[in-house]
Amino acid sequence: SFDGLDEADTEDVDAYAERTDTDVAPFRPLTAAAFLRGVFRVGPAEIDAGLRLDHYDARATTLFDPYATVPVLRAGDLPSAPSGIGDDFAVYRSDGQTVGYRDRDGRFYDAAGTATGADVILSDRRGAVVETDGPISEVFEQTHAVTRLQPRLGVRVEVTPAVAVTGYAVRLSRRPDPALFAPFSEFLEIFGGSTPRGSASLRPEDVLAAGVGVEVQATPVLALAATAFGRQTRDITALRSFTGGFPQYAGADSYGSRDEAGIDLTAHLARTRGVAVAAGYTFSVASDAAESSVAGLLVGSGTAPSLGETRHAIDLALDARVPAGLGLLSGTGLGVVVAAQSGLPYTAVGTNTGFSVFDPFTPNIAGTVNSSRLPWTAQVDVRVERRFAAGPASVTVFAWAENVLGTRNVLAVYRATGQPDSDGFPASASGGAALATPGDRLLYEAYTGGPVNVGGRQSTGAPFVYGQPRQIRIGLVLGA
Repeated sequence: SFDGLDEADTEDVDAYAERTDTDVAPFRPLTAAAFLRGVFRVGPAEIDAGLRLDHYDARATTLFDPYATVPVLRAGDLPSAPSGIGDDFAVYRSDGQTVGYRDRDGRFYDAAGTATGADVILSDRRGAVVETDGPISEVFEQTHAVTRLQPRLGVRVEVTPAVAVTGYAVRLSRRPDPALFAPFSEFLEIFGGSTPRGSASLRPEDVLAAGVGVEVQATPVLALAATAFGRQTRDITALRSFTGGFPQYAGADSYGSRDEAGIDLTAHLARTRGVAVAAGYTFSVASDAAESSVAGLLVGSGTAPSLGETRHAIDLALDARVPAGLGLLSGTGLGVVVAAQSGLPYTAVGTNTGFSVFDPFTPNIAGTVNSSRLPWTAQVDVRVERRFAAGPASVTVFAWAENVLGTRNVLAVYRATGQPDSDGFPASASGGAALATPGDRLLYEAYTGGPVNVGGRQSTGAPFVYGQPRQIRIGLVLGA
């Protein structure tokens, strides 16, 4: 079963709703893939071509219409409907009169079948869906399999012995995280405003990417490269609110989209006197977008930054080896990795004026969407190892320190203050009055001071407020 305690021989939605059979099948998606690749030369060009066929089937029971967790009146139930209105469109009525329709993707139409905004139907005309007495099973369906062809093409052309031009175009699929799966039973238990653990209708992310670059062998040991790239990602799983249905609720859904463009700069210093160095810098601009082309990404869309945009990223890796003939130090390896990146965007809000454990402290946006940023983060990792011969085998002793400098990286802040440890409410006049009552202060401190606050709506939603502390590992590796 879904909880792993019993075998689930059947899964019957109607029987579950009536509590005569409460079996809930486990999540057992079917995945399959096949890949064909060839590398060949045509004159000065080396071509790397591939084709992957990827198949994903969640094999789960999911909502037929994510906006309706109970049977509702559909256009197919009416004597007639306007042209272009499908039989599966939900009907919205007010005072017994049809005022609009909605498709399963959340797009609204007026009574004449003309596309319109949700507010026109829900607010202006006070339309609402009509619950019917049909079986609860008509609310659900089996998920649909997704099969995608994923071509890949890479080209490298030697212009001179020291200069080469590169290019690539690729389509990829990223299969959804099984942890985001939610069984149909969670949607049967929804009450207004509740949040299911995830979604049963997850789709693989669809990624289209392309890039063009140049590689230069500057010296016999120094190689430089620059690549401009564009990336388009669709069907990103994110939490969304399903409003305008019955009931209203929030849940995970594969609806997000992101467009990204940028440039990668890299430098590689081949091992010289036992030391090798690699360095990289990436500048990228990303925005949440519904429609655009990969070609247009390099120009920019001019919209608000995506929540996942890392504008600047710097990486430096050093690997050093002590040469033979230096006693106990011979063969000792030292690895150092330095990583730094600019903070993610977030939307700031105004000064705190109220307090509720159920609502965000500050609902009013300050500035524009995603116009504020978290601080830069930086981390240094160090690994030291020494290999010893032990007869026919070997023993490697290592010490590995992550965040060796103990940098306190800020990953989340309060939207009103931009600080990780203060939301600004106690310092406000209304906050001082509200927190004068011991009971309210206890609730406030529990809400803002402990793990229950992590990911709350008044923070940026990062998993933790601070990054990982210094961690040191010491160990042995035995080898033949």
